[in-house]
Amino acid sequence: MTVERRPDPEDLIRAEVERAVAPYLGKAPPVVLRKLRQLSERYWRENAVAVQALRLKSQKHPVVSGTESIGSAGDEGRDLTGTGKV
Repeated sequence: MTVERRPDPEDLIRAEVERAVAPYLGKAPPVVLRKLRQLSERYWRENAVAVQALRLKSQKHPVVSGTESIGSAGDEGRDLTGTGKV
């Protein structure tokens, strides 16, 4: 049985913090970058919407309802009624 490996939440938070700080590297003083990192990390840890976004981001495959895929193999020459006339 294959075990699905999900990304570590700490790695996701670290990546989001670095993404937020990236535009300011080399432009803002170190004290500003340090504060921006603190605020960004606090946001990703404490904000309920941000936590949910990280949870959704860590899911590999979203839930899809239905029993078969749309446009399965062999349906290339059929119209929507299934008569075969294109």
